Amino acid sequence: MSSRFKLISPATAAMAATALMLASCSNDDVQVVNQGTEITFNTQVSRATEINLGNLKGFRVWGLAEGYTSMFINGEEAKKKEGEDGTYVLSKNYYWPNDVDKIKFWAYGPSGKRDDGGVEVNPNITPDGQSFSGLKPHVSLTGGGADQRDFVVAYTEATRNTAGGMSVKLKFEHALSQVIVQAKKGADSDKRVRIKGGWIVNAKTNGTLTFDPTPEYDDLNHMKWTIENESGQVPLESYGVTFKKESGESDYRELNSGDYTTIIGGNDNSSLMLIPQDTEGITFKDGKATNSGAYILLLCRVEELHSGADHPGGSDSPVGVEGDKHVHQLFPVSTKYNAEEYGYTCVPLTIDWEPGKKYIYSLEFCGTNSGAGVYPPKPGDGFPTDNVVEAPADKEGHNVLTDPIKFSVSVSGWTEAENIPNMN
Repeated sequence: MSSRFKLISPATAAMAATALMLASCSNDDVQVVNQGTEITFNTQVSRATEINLGNLKGFRVWGLAEGYTSMFINGEEAKKKEGEDGTYVLSKNYYWPNDVDKIKFWAYGPSGKRDDGGVEVNPNITPDGQSFSGLKPHVSLTGGGADQRDFVVAYTEATRNTAGGMSVKLKFEHALSQVIVQAKKGADSDKRVRIKGGWIVNAKTNGTLTFDPTPEYDDLNHMKWTIENESGQVPLESYGVTFKKESGESDYRELNSGDYTTIIGGNDNSSLMLIPQDTEGITFKDGKATNSGAYILLLCRVEELHSGADHPGGSDSPVGVEGDKHVHQLFPVSTKYNAEEYGYTCVPLTIDWEPGKKYIYSLEFCGTNSGAGVYPPKPGDGFPTDNVVEAPADKEGHNVLTDPIKFSVSVSGWTEAENIPNMN
């Protein structure tokens, strides 16, 4: 669980003499040395998959004093102080200028190199505009979001009257969208459904986050996302998980008709942290995809089990034996029974993700009004191919069984930390 923590500067007399030095716009001479009260921070971050006080090693801070033309705190890193939970230290002192009433502050975290837990981003914070570019969530088709980084940002306008003791309150907000996919069978379904992997396909990536002070973005904490690369194209990526035999688990997840089974997300920390975006879903016509829209892709197997090792009469599907039962292989469609075979199916997905929101997609297989999805375009490089039965030619968008997969989406904000101590 996260809580507030306090950012302090080391009080050393030698550094205090050079605490605030603002250069002239026209030359490099020191124009102002204005030493006021030392600035500290009370900071809060809501609970998340990645960011908490245990793993947040540091963040970067910018400050712009009213009436000044350059940043007086310019990307300084605040690092966690060893042995003191919730305390982060700047490398030098900064003081509130005596002639300034209002200061704007920006910050982001986690700082540092990616291998050390930091987020890869290019900050461009100036008096004329504030943005973070080059942010691309780590792409994995096997581990979901386990190697992704949460990205939090903070903005506040503090005045001398509201910053008691010059302790500025910074509240970090989650700048990304969190995505979880779960699935179950329909009530009283007699099918057996096994999932070997799940992915969000054709999500936009590589975004730029801009601070936008207009009222349109007030409800989004002034966060405006744009997505394009240097050539003006919109890059697309796929993110998800492939199950493996490890820790006593099988290499698939078997669905039941009660609780949902998590496919992407959950206790294994594979929830996806993706760029907020509007993306149209994939569409099909005459057995082919007509756009590069988004969809949920699943590698699955659907069977029907009946009592008795022998199946009387003929069958439209290949039949295998499992103990005292016989098993119909409904999907993937094949000419002979193979318990290790799987096939790809999909659900078209129209995306409308906002920053700081968690989206849980709940899929229902083989229910009263749900089937096993539709045939997707052929997956590209990196997706599993062993024992995978390819879809029939010109069947993209056609139902795998009788009906599409029924699904719903729930949207919530990320839970705020509880029992926050008063650091004023």
